[in-house]
Amino acid sequence: MPRWQPKPDAYYFAAIKARTVETPSGCWEWTGFYRPESKMRYAEVYCRGKKWRAHRLMYTIAKGPIPDGLVVRHKCDNSICQNPDHMELGTQYDNCQDAVKKGRYWHHASRYKACKRGHEFTPENTYIDPRGFRLCRECNRQRLRTPEYRRKANERLRARRAAKRLSQNGSESLP
Repeated sequence: MPRWQPKPDAYYFAAIKARTVETPSGCWEWTGFYRPESKMRYAEVYCRGKKWRAHRLMYTIAKGPIPDGLVVRHKCDNSICQNPDHMELGTQYDNCQDAVKKGRYWHHASRYKACKRGHEFTPENTYIDPRGFRLCRECNRQRLRTPEYRRKANERLRARRAAKRLSQNGSESLP
């Protein structure tokens, strides 16, 4: 019989619950240590020699394993909540879209009202590229007018025309 026995899940559930305070909204807010450099204040705990985010461990104990490709999302929008009833599974994309929609995505570019050159992001002056980034139309117009950009565009055009001529004439025109 081994000397060390893993503790049951109920032990870890009770240990995390003991470090929380229940709020009127039903959240179990973490009162233990969390990494100070973490902007979202997620609690970290050790369980069976592995470091876990406390909310992920609570979800795993209460509701089962987290499938690959899914994340645990807080329905209550409280990152220090450890209540498994306030958590749901979803994709990282769903989590980010939810954060943007609720205005709590702390590093999202949508908080900027103007581009880096000071042009206001209005519907007429804003272009959304295929990746989803907002671009300033006025800055793009100014960039297209610069001599350096025009020179590079002309070089690309000449190279494309030369390649087209070579493909039309076939390989017999090559030296």
